[in-house]
Amino acid sequence: MRMEFRKVQSKSQLDITAEWDALAPVRFQQITSHQDYTFWQILVPSVFAMLKLTKADSIIDAGCGVGVLSDLLSKDQKKVVGIDPSAKSIFFAQKFVSPNARFVVTTLEDYAKRNVPSVSVVIANMVLMDVIDLQAFLSAAFDVLRPNGSLIFTITHPFFWSEYYGYSAKPWFHYEQEAIIESPFRITSQPDCRLNSTHVHRPLETYLNVLFESGFVTELLQEPMPSHQVAQMYKKPWQVPRYLVGLARRENSIARSRSRRENLRRKGIDQ
Repeated sequence: MRMEFRKVQSKSQLDITAEWDALAPVRFQQITSHQDYTFWQILVPSVFAMLKLTKADSIIDAGCGVGVLSDLLSKDQKKVVGIDPSAKSIFFAQKFVSPNARFVVTTLEDYAKRNVPSVSVVIANMVLMDVIDLQAFLSAAFDVLRPNGSLIFTITHPFFWSEYYGYSAKPWFHYEQEAIIESPFRITSQPDCRLNSTHVHRPLETYLNVLFESGFVTELLQEPMPSHQVAQMYKKPWQVPRYLVGLARRENSIARSRSRRENLRRKGIDQ
């Protein structure tokens, strides 16, 4: 029987990785067959539009999944590193052969511990709402970026996703509170893949505050909507945006950013 939405108290990285290991062949088929309309029509164009606003010469695709976005990026970039803790996802990612891309089974947090600041852009496509420790992930993004480097992220829309996905009326859901949610994994063209995934609902202010605390200046937020032609692909009409896309810049000074974080903690604003 397919699982319904369920709030859980905690979830380990191993548990989440196991979910994406199970989903890897499904995601590879969905994306490479172009059945995932949102990936191709909403997310990829949004990421590339943001990328034009940066000075990209090297990219980490953090949480790259089965590697399709990394492969697309490598066609225009000299260096792309796709990283993901899901070994089965990376197995599929390595099917792409590009001299400009390589793939590593790891988390961004572990990658940052072993590498000095070396890239100009970190991309987190549909990742921030899937990490349990947002502060740790964004701090790692800060650590691998060169000064003035950029973070591009896409997430499910913090305000509208719960209504669209169908759990806003659950008694345990409150917009202003974080919640770890196990839910059916589905896309418009395949609503019954019968596998589950975990995401974290966070209010918008949490994303913005943790970005700020981690040393980033949020420069641009966009709420992409499909064109009329693309909207016809979806079974439910888009009344409101379903995704949020952001561009944030790493501050020049590590010392200044860390000092600011300490000041926030002393003021009791730490999340």
